Amino acid sequence: MTNGITEAAVHDGLELEGAIHGAGVSIREQAKHAYPQSLLDGRMALIGLCAHLMKAYSGVARKTDESVSNRLVLLAAAVQSAGATEDLISEGQYFKAATALKQDMEVIVRIHEIIAGHANPGGTPQLKYLQTAGAKRFYGELNDLAHPSQEGLIARVVGTTHLDDGAIGVSPIPAFVADIAKALYQLHVYLLMETSRELIRVFAELYGDTEKHIQDAIGLWLGITAMLEAEGNLVKE
Repeated sequence: MTNGITEAAVHDGLELEGAIHGAGVSIREQAKHAYPQSLLDGRMALIGLCAHLMKAYSGVARKTDESVSNRLVLLAAAVQSAGATEDLISEGQYFKAATALKQDMEVIVRIHEIIAGHANPGGTPQLKYLQTAGAKRFYGELNDLAHPSQEGLIARVVGTTHLDDGAIGVSPIPAFVADIAKALYQLHVYLLMETSRELIRVFAELYGDTEKHIQDAIGLWLGITAMLEAEGNLVKE
């Protein structure tokens, strides 16, 4: 580019994105020390459970129906995007993380609608199909945080800058907010727990619940759930 203004703008843009990325790396380190170890361990165990089941039955064809096929699509999407959701939470992108978690919750709702035979194409998620009542409260809070009309709430999760006159302004550079990070991460792990349970359920329907891989997955899921419950890290009322 030869236009000096354009070159300066590109330079400033690259500098800003670099600063946002650098802040995210620093926030991830802070978050790692703030999260309870049981949440970190539980998350990786749940990801491992999903990976093991998918690997075990990869290429093993079974006849499916519309319910199974639709649930498999939703579960694949949920597992595929789990890392992206974790990045948003752990790198201080709480505004975007709320939207991602809300979508993850809607995936679980949709799966239960399908199971119940009440999945309307293009329909609004019916929260009565969200199994844990405490999670319904989180859905409302996520909806508030993800909505652009909630400026006061969004102000809590964006970065700040100190001005010369002593005032505090907003900044595009993310900042670590410990209580919000931990709450969003806890919900993320809960949704992974629900995702892995539904994956076990659909594979048991396809391959039989006496299959060794299915039985191993059930045992692991129960163990992870017990650990998280003992540490007080399950979503409650």
